[in-house]
Amino acid sequence: MSRIRISAGALLLIMSGIHTGALADGHERIVNVWACTVKEGKTMDDVRATNKKWLAYMNANVEGGDISSYIMTPVVGKRNRFIFADSYPSLESWSAGENLESDELDAIDEEFEETVDCSENSLHRSEAT
Repeated sequence: MSRIRISAGALLLIMSGIHTGALADGHERIVNVWACTVKEGKTMDDVRATNKKWLAYMNANVEGGDISSYIMTPVVGKRNRFIFADSYPSLESWSAGENLESDELDAIDEEFEETVDCSENSLHRSEAT
């Protein structure tokens, strides 16, 4: 999947709402951020359905699970863009997810390719302050 970078201020706002329960006790999370647009003929419902499959797969196949994913749509701003923010309990769990290979995951990735255009992503370490 290809995706775009977002500003530091927007990322801080996103991070403040991600997995607050886990952050409240001082644990850090790894957050993978993607900015995307929906392809012509597809809808946000298509995006949500594919993302739900991806999240279920990741939690079932990455040891320890505890992965969450957020789809954020703009209230103000460019309405044709949205953001994925995937939160992992550790860098190791993110890495494990990146290294998964299977026909099922290939099919989910193909659905993403048919549904969204994403140009860049960035990986962040988040911690409560």
